[in-house]
Amino acid sequence: MSPHLRLWQLIAAFAAVHLVSALGSLALSYTLVMSRFDAAVFVEPSIVERVATGASEVLFEPASSILGVLGPRSHASFVQWFAVGCNSLLWGLGLALVFWRLTRRSTRTPTGGASPPPSGQATLVR
Repeated sequence: MSPHLRLWQLIAAFAAVHLVSALGSLALSYTLVMSRFDAAVFVEPSIVERVATGASEVLFEPASSILGVLGPRSHASFVQWFAVGCNSLLWGLGLALVFWRLTRRSTRTPTGGASPPPSGQATLVR
């Protein structure tokens, strides 16, 4: 398999995981906040609610900042979904590049080190 094809597959996989994680954390956060909304007495947010809210805030960046700068005309449904999709692709690209770089085998020799043996059959001399 081509290294570039593998990179594109990684980008798609990380983008999909990001999208599911972002929407899942948003849905969980919204559900937990709304369950406290109609309470007659103030109820402190749970740790799960705080974690889900924080995760959704982080995972929707930089799209939420960009939409905030664009103003009210960015509140169209298509623009928001486009921003969410592009945001997930951006996160997928970043995560895939980091993953690809960390798992790629280095072909360079360390500075000052010996060069690797040539490929092929090795002969042992005693």
